Amino acid sequence: MNTQIQTRRGAGFNLVEICIVMAIIGILTAVAVPAWQEQVRHARRTSAVSALGMIAARQARYLLENRRYAQDEDLFMTRPEGLGIPPELSEYYLLQIRPDASGYVATATVRMDTSQRLDETCHQLTLDATGLQQATSSSGVDTTRSCWG
Repeated sequence: MNTQIQTRRGAGFNLVEICIVMAIIGILTAVAVPAWQEQVRHARRTSAVSALGMIAARQARYLLENRRYAQDEDLFMTRPEGLGIPPELSEYYLLQIRPDASGYVATATVRMDTSQRLDETCHQLTLDATGLQQATSSSGVDTTRSCWG
């Protein structure tokens, strides 16, 4: 009878062991999920920076072909009428072009109806016709170095 009890005890886990494993999983999740979410936000920000670079390159070509810079309404239109920027690039950032003394300013602003709104450091990214890169946080602080660097 004594061997029967030992066999049953060795066949499974007791409640304390299960609780310890659950606590470890909870701690790992609490650390890993926010870090993963931050990396996803950073990847989306990198896509926005790439989109601004694409806009700048296509603006140069558009200027040669049309003798003017493209405006907001030309952003997603297919070439040669527009810049041909893929609309999916504006899923997490609102992409805009506005006239400026330098020619134009392309802006990528975080869409507040997406999870990217938690990226408070790089809330708005801008690139103008001279290549000047700027970024501001959601509170208006200049964060150019950390967002474009």
